[in-house]
Amino acid sequence: MKAELVQTLRGVGIGVAIVLPGISGGTAALILGRYQQFLQAIRPAFWRREAWLLGGVILGVLAGARGVGFLLNHVPGPLNGFLFGLVAGAIPAIARHALPTTVRRLGLAVVGALITLGLGRVPGLVELGPTPAGMFLGGAVSSGVTVLPGVSGGTILIALGQYEYAVNALNRLDWVALAAFGAGGVLGLFVLSRGMLRLLSTRPRASMAFLGGMMVGSLPVLWPGQAGLTWLEGAAMLVGFVPAALARRQGGSARAGRA
Repeated sequence: MKAELVQTLRGVGIGVAIVLPGISGGTAALILGRYQQFLQAIRPAFWRREAWLLGGVILGVLAGARGVGFLLNHVPGPLNGFLFGLVAGAIPAIARHALPTTVRRLGLAVVGALITLGLGRVPGLVELGPTPAGMFLGGAVSSGVTVLPGVSGGTILIALGQYEYAVNALNRLDWVALAAFGAGGVLGLFVLSRGMLRLLSTRPRASMAFLGGMMVGSLPVLWPGQAGLTWLEGAAMLVGFVPAALARRQGGSARAGRA
């Protein structure tokens, strides 16, 4: 029963990360050393085997939706500082699985960093609105990218103008909006997670180089000190960095293999 509880708690951490802007479920799964299991839990064939992890993810999403509004409204700087530290602390673990460094892997890391940096710098570029069609598209795009470390589904929703609508729909249990968002989310998750599992099994080192680059690219987006870093934001960075740095000592998130 202890193992099931640990799996559930890991799932809760991933679920909370899914709804937080700036960090993805994939990032949390990598930090916790459960990225491949997270991808498998998305697929129906693995639901029974990964039921405890999946249940924790659902609990985390519900809990995160309740708390994220308060944190964003009252302590956005320290929240970003914590997320920055968390991601920065996890990057060395990801980089280790991309070794030895080659020109190809370095190029993939650069491409991943540019993609994440670009996605994080386009808030408000597209406004889908709270319509069922808009919620469906928002769910598909955000859920599809949330399996990628460094690419936040919450950040993508903000860029699409859908984040507030989605959080409010979840808190109010607006079933029409949630059904449209969920249908799009299922589509995005199934398509992208299948591709990521294939890449991790066939080209693990190249995949981790690309994913590590995506995490590096998210750091400028998460940096809280746009108007000067405060001591509280700096302390929050340290609080985020320490557990990620400790977690990477417990083992990697992917096995070494050929790229």
